[in-house]
Amino acid sequence: MMAIAGTTAIVLAVLCFDAEMPYPFYWAAVPVIGATLIITGGLVEPSNVVARVLATKPMVWIGLVSYPWYLWHWPLISFVRTMNFGEQSFAEEIGAATLSLALAVLTYRFVELPVRRLRKKRKFHPAAVVALGTASCVLVASLGYLWSLRITPLMLPQLSGLGPPQISGRDYPPISHRGVLMGDSHALVIEQSFKEYARRAGASLTSVFEVGCPPFKGAVKDGRGRPAARCDSFDPNAFQGAEFAIITTRWNFYLGLPQSDPFHRSFLLIDGQAKKDPYEILAAGLAATLSDAKRAGVRRVLVIAPQPEFPWYSPACVVKAIRVGSDTCSILRAKVDARRERTMTVLRQTVAPFENVRLIDPINLFCTEAECRPNKGTEPFFFDTSHLSSAGAERLYQGYERDFLWALTGDDDGGNSVSKNSSR
Repeated sequence: MMAIAGTTAIVLAVLCFDAEMPYPFYWAAVPVIGATLIITGGLVEPSNVVARVLATKPMVWIGLVSYPWYLWHWPLISFVRTMNFGEQSFAEEIGAATLSLALAVLTYRFVELPVRRLRKKRKFHPAAVVALGTASCVLVASLGYLWSLRITPLMLPQLSGLGPPQISGRDYPPISHRGVLMGDSHALVIEQSFKEYARRAGASLTSVFEVGCPPFKGAVKDGRGRPAARCDSFDPNAFQGAEFAIITTRWNFYLGLPQSDPFHRSFLLIDGQAKKDPYEILAAGLAATLSDAKRAGVRRVLVIAPQPEFPWYSPACVVKAIRVGSDTCSILRAKVDARRERTMTVLRQTVAPFENVRLIDPINLFCTEAECRPNKGTEPFFFDTSHLSSAGAERLYQGYERDFLWALTGDDDGGNSVSKNSSR
């Protein structure tokens, strides 16, 4: 029973643990305890079923090469992921694991066994062994450091638009307008760029954001079904003293949609214990935020619609595309539109009844009719799967400059918003 319990613990760890599980963490003890139970069970009852399975020739053979296999598989799989700039490829990683097994067999045959035989014939002084091991580690570490310092930069294309925004350095006009930039991490990443744009227009911009939370008070479950902290702490007093507001967030992220990338599980808006359509919760929450803004005296509100969401980290993909000489970063526009379609309908319908509230849709800044791209040449517009880089923020601002100036200053010469209800 002890060995079976240990095997069960290991199998559960393999099937249930994933990359989102924190580490180090106490859950890591589960497979360790499982292995301990298997070993102990074999000592107590050598004839148990698990011990008999592990004593078969194939399992014994794997055991003989298991340590060199362990030593080889990690650098090879890491190398594959490095070459793919973090993007996982199941086929390539299986190939790396298979190659590492072949190398493990050769290592066992031509390194491990000869060393074992040599140890029986000759005695080595412990100090010499320690000195040789230390020298080897220092040599490998030094070569790796020099390679990363001198060689790697020569092999990578230089990308632009990922650094901090350009500060004009000129004299700014006096501040005559004050407002807020509100949202989740999508507001955070454009904060510095839009503060600069606001100062150039004679406006002051204060940021109000909560990472992983929509711009309204509501309950949210994270990607593992747990309550997301702080999402019920939205304060409508954040609008006090503001003349304008700019609202941006990763709208689709809170609707329980299938993951758009392998790195982040979608969150889900909930309404207490009731099973309510998350799109309805989104509409009600945004409407409440807009109502709070109007009650606080906010004159103009600009809402930014969803941007494309890519299934990989954009800068890494761009570098890879440049190195292989082919486009590997674009995604189909139809797929992006299908994911955004209902969200856009909800946003349009929600902002329509409010006076002086505009909705701008940046999709055509990053997409043609056929595809969406995260870059232009060596300039990525996104620094990960969905967050704008400084170049992306500039593209957004320039593409809808008239609408942003309307929000920042009240100057109105039309704009390009897709949903507009403005007093002229």
